Amino acid sequence: MRSHEGGIEIDPPALARALEAGAPVQVLDVRAPQRLAAGQVGPVPPERFVNVPGSEILAMADLDGLGIDAKLPVAVVCGHGNDSLVIAKWLQARGYDATSLRGGISAWMRLTVPRHLDPPPGFDLLVQFDRVGKGALGYVLVSDGEALIIDPPRDWQPHVEAAESAGARVKCVADTHVHADYISGAPSLAAELGVPYHLHPADAVYPYDGPRRWRPSWVFRITCTPQTQSTPTTARRAGSRSVLWRTEKRWSWAAVW
Repeated sequence: MRSHEGGIEIDPPALARALEAGAPVQVLDVRAPQRLAAGQVGPVPPERFVNVPGSEILAMADLDGLGIDAKLPVAVVCGHGNDSLVIAKWLQARGYDATSLRGGISAWMRLTVPRHLDPPPGFDLLVQFDRVGKGALGYVLVSDGEALIIDPPRDWQPHVEAAESAGARVKCVADTHVHADYISGAPSLAAELGVPYHLHPADAVYPYDGPRRWRPSWVFRITCTPQTQSTPTTARRAGSRSVLWRTEKRWSWAAVW
């Protein structure tokens, strides 16, 4: 599980893979307790998550009360990876298998984990992008060399690279809904690529300022379906009842909210 700085630091992707694989990794968060609301590393079983400020750890003469198992690896976390590096070195000197999360919780909250899923019938590729720190999902869906990017964050480069690696050209970008948990990168991505951006009209409204002036595209048909999950896994290629389908080289998008 170790990587940089001679075995002191671990990258966010490496830690995410270890946790997802079920490795018995403990997480020691050395931030002040009130900082946890800004985000935490996870998923971690409660018995493997410990929050003790770094200043208190350094003052401990006996680590038995720290709450971590010396037999198991521990990833130390702080805001930006500086304090955690100090604590990880301090713990290693006392026999613990400790590493510091490189970049801290700030890097963890920006992490995007790609997962290749089985594409719906009639499509060639479906890649899910999991922002593990936010609990938010985005997608790249490819068919016949054309790609639709769904719910990208501000750091949308991995989504574009996934489409390019599949030999597909991005034809459009869509948000399934206005996101309360992060700022969408879809409008900026669409502008960067010069492709249409689509959002359901009911979501293009500011509660205080009135409707935003989104102009619907003649290429896209925007509808609303009574679903609660923003996922294209129910997409099909044929028939007017599909959530997402493709006809005559034109994409049709049904907003899911």
